Amino acid sequence: MPLSDLLVVELASVLAGPSVGMFFAEHGARVVKVEAPQGDVTRRWHLATEDPSDDRPAYFCAVNWGKQSVTLDLTTEAGRDALHWLVATADLVVSSFRPGASARLGAD
Repeated sequence: MPLSDLLVVELASVLAGPSVGMFFAEHGARVVKVEAPQGDVTRRWHLATEDPSDDRPAYFCAVNWGKQSVTLDLTTEAGRDALHWLVATADLVVSSFRPGASARLGAD
């Protein structure tokens, strides 16, 4: 795979950021999706025909194929330290925070 030597850290939710991360995964990169303790919001976006207790509904799977998910609580020092280590080892970081949120969480 052409991007198999890349490590991508994804700090994104909903559509644009996860789609970019999935593009890299589809081309062989190792993509680590960082999720808050409550999980990505799209883990709760179920179709009427889906089991609401399943944390991998169709929408979530459609934009997160091939990624490894890790849970980090960026409101804690331990979570921020883990993120900083992960980012220091990454080749690329994809993020989609609202203005000011990344600084507030120590993810800027």
